[in-house]
Amino acid sequence: MRLHKLKATESTGTYLVESPVSETDILLMARQLANLRLRRGRALSSPKEVFSHLQALLAY
Repeated sequence: MRLHKLKATESTGTYLVESPVSETDILLMARQLANLRLRRGRALSSPKEVFSHLQALLAY
């Protein structure tokens, strides 16, 4: 999945923005990253992960 205006760096979880971004761009990028983290089939191995997952789902 190509992330809107983001380029992954060598450090895990770190990205570079390729061009100026608007508020709408930031929200779109956050949604894309959340979808990657919350995709179906991903194992949730701790209560903290479950809490975070449910929080992200309910925030929509």
